[in-house]
Parts: sequence; structure tokens; C-alpha cells
Amino acid sequence: MQFEGGYRYPSSIICTVCSVLFLSAAGFICYWKSLSLAKGSALLLSLEGTILWASSLTPKGLKPPPAGFFPKVYWFFDQQEGVPFSVNQPLFYIGVVCVLVASIISIWAV
Repeated sequence: MQFEGGYRYPSSIICTVCSVLFLSAAGFICYWKSLSLAKGSALLLSLEGTILWASSLTPKGLKPPPAGFFPKVYWFFDQQEGVPFSVNQPLFYIGVVCVLVASIISIWAV
């Protein structure tokens, strides 16, 4: 097992790209479906909370990806064994709070 070193997973880039994509999707859905402010906020918080929650777990010590687009895609989905995870606690707890608040807002949304 490689506890330190190895390839540094681009979790912050993936989190940023996913946040921009899903926040744009939430904005489009809110506009297209004419959602109320409460429903739109619940949708936004649930999407962002899920992204933050998932991004809080970062693998450490991965083998570096190979050259080329398709080998990189295969590498991304290939399970590497013996790779521990690092937990970013602020992202984890902010993600949990966002999902919980979204659940509470969605109950009261009309």
C-alpha cells in the first residue's frame, strides 16, 4: 500500500467542475420549471451538498494515469487496490449540512 506519495488526485478540480455543472443545471431547472425560491434552494443545496460530500473523500497514493484520452478514462474507472482515502472534514460536514438543510426546506416548500 502506498500511504503517501503517488499520483495526486485532482479532487479540487473535479469538485469545481461538478459544482459549476450542477449549479448551472439547477439554475436551468429552476427557470424552466418556474420553481419557488424554497424548492430551488432545496434543489441547489441537495446537489451542492452531494458534490461536497463526495469530494471530501480523496484517494491517496494512486498510480499515475497513462498517456492518451481513452487509457486515462479507463484508469479513472479502474479500481486500484490498497489505496487509502483522505477525508477533508470541512467539505464532509458542509456537504452533510447542505443535504440536511435541503431535506428540511423541501418538506416546507410549497
